[in-house]
Amino acid sequence: MLQASSLDTAVAALREGGVIAYPTEAVWGLGCDPDDTSALTRLLRIKRRDPAKGVILVAADLDQFSPWLEGLPDERRAVLAEPQPQPTTWLVPDNGRAAELVRGEHDKVALRVSDHPLVGELCRAFGGPLVSTSANRAGEPSAMSAEEVRRVFGDELDALLDGPLGAIPAPVPSAIWRPVGSCGPDAGLYPQALGASPIRLPQSASRGGPVAQAHLDDVKTYLLDLQDRLCDGLAAEDGKAGFREDSWRREEGGGGRSRVIENGAVFEKGGVNFSHVHGATLPASASAARPELAGRSFHAVGVSWVLHPENPHVPTSHGNVRFLIAEKEGEAPVWWFGGGYDLTPFYPVLDDVRHWHRVARDACAPFGEDVYPRYKAWCDDYFMLKHRDETRGVGGLFFDDLNEGGFERCFDFQRAVGDSFLDAYLPIVQRRRDTPWGQRERDFQLYRRGRYVEFNLVWDRGTLFGLQSGGRTESILMSMPPLARWEYGWEPESGSPEAELNDYLRPRDWLGEAEREEQAQ
Repeated sequence: MLQASSLDTAVAALREGGVIAYPTEAVWGLGCDPDDTSALTRLLRIKRRDPAKGVILVAADLDQFSPWLEGLPDERRAVLAEPQPQPTTWLVPDNGRAAELVRGEHDKVALRVSDHPLVGELCRAFGGPLVSTSANRAGEPSAMSAEEVRRVFGDELDALLDGPLGAIPAPVPSAIWRPVGSCGPDAGLYPQALGASPIRLPQSASRGGPVAQAHLDDVKTYLLDLQDRLCDGLAAEDGKAGFREDSWRREEGGGGRSRVIENGAVFEKGGVNFSHVHGATLPASASAARPELAGRSFHAVGVSWVLHPENPHVPTSHGNVRFLIAEKEGEAPVWWFGGGYDLTPFYPVLDDVRHWHRVARDACAPFGEDVYPRYKAWCDDYFMLKHRDETRGVGGLFFDDLNEGGFERCFDFQRAVGDSFLDAYLPIVQRRRDTPWGQRERDFQLYRRGRYVEFNLVWDRGTLFGLQSGGRTESILMSMPPLARWEYGWEPESGSPEAELNDYLRPRDWLGEAEREEQAQ
């Protein structure tokens, strides 16, 4: 079994063409000499990564990237030196210095200056940048500890430089962005925060004017149809109550149609809302992480849904899909997609959770093997009640700021997510709707609904965006359960069905666990 190596041993392994593991800002990484084709080939084979995707290079400081930055105008190089709020990967035009396996199929190379002390020390001792790619097999979760690295890779690596991870809380690795359109020597720079998708296209590939309006119309048509199909499927499953529609208009621009189901055979309360709001200034909640968008006019169109069943054995569920365009006179529009869905059981059943995640994974599969793990991890992180140190439920998918690959591909992905929800949720409803329950289960359901309320009012950006954009308050707060309760200092009895929930309220590799169980049989 691979033992921890000293810094000198790790550097020697790199210089001899080896592949090493080391901790980074957020996850464990694999590294090698970026100029050693044999080492790069071996790293990609060990990781089972598609060579076309390319890899990120990491350095101790910007000077170590000087050969890769030759020919870049001084004013653009200065942008790279500006302080960033979090570790950032920069995509810069390739000047011919990057090896083909580093660049992949792209015309840019991904560079990151690390603020992790051990990574900086390693790069300085090696004398230059290193490859930095997450320590995992392609499509699997990234390793978060040296023990996980050893378990996954065994003796395939040449050194393991042990140490703590950095300060990025979410276990989400950086991703390589595939820019759309041509990127000549005068192309701009595009930052990418760890764990985030890019937020804008190169200027030459952005769509504006009538094209942007056509995109908006296409998405709006799809979302209205999705709202109809969700309501039809859910009402048919309930069998007793139907959705009542409430159309509304927003004084500042736009409006929507809210549909609510109450007191049904399955759903105590639920809603499926469509909205299209627009205005002169993007709300602060949407531009907080993207200050360059502040002050732009905007269109936001989306469908959101939440379902609160009466039977405590039927999980609560939530989802939404959305599309935003931010515009400024004389500049190309900035657009992005977002969405996802998550499941909140009170009496969880492992088979239900695994079914939920299999459908989510299958919806993502046509778009790349790394998509489900990335957006599953993002969901776990987003739906974390930080003040309780527990997840809201068992997760699902969450994505935002998505325009990677161009409009059509992003729109296809949004449709795949939206269209898969009923396949993920209704089989669980059908299996659990007739499970007997009594006052004990009802009390626990109401207690756990209190956590749902806490998340929506304290942490949810969608709720904040709706209120800041002047959306209809009644529709925004439709997500709240009809009843909830709080009890001071209450804890479930050890070994009780209620206590079992605690083991589900943390990020877990649900599908990986299932596959390992099958292999062990």
